[in-house]
Amino acid sequence: MKKSAGIALIRGFVKSEFSSFFQTLIQVYVSLVSGSAEDPIFVYPNPSTDLIFLGGLIYEIYDVEVMDLSGKVLLTKVSIDLQSAESEINQVLELERKGIYFLKFYNPGYSKVISLIRK
Repeated sequence: MKKSAGIALIRGFVKSEFSSFFQTLIQVYVSLVSGSAEDPIFVYPNPSTDLIFLGGLIYEIYDVEVMDLSGKVLLTKVSIDLQSAESEINQVLELERKGIYFLKFYNPGYSKVISLIRK
């Protein structure tokens, strides 16, 4: 393979990955805008500068994960109610920088990932 062909291949890959990244960001934004109080779980305020609050079916039991944009898991809790999860999430996020975080909620028959923007 010629050097120029290899460079073109790399540029094409980077362009594709870059495009995919922005497509994902757009999907995250749309999910933030379209979230509603009718969802079983929702986060407010979002974007947030301080504490966040969880709303919805707060007495259900969930497994919860918090991840940063790089995929690093910051918190994992198993079989926790949303009120306790809210407290745990706030404790973890107060130590983190501004950015985008993903809150994952699971229980039998339900799974949701919420994107949270911390300003």
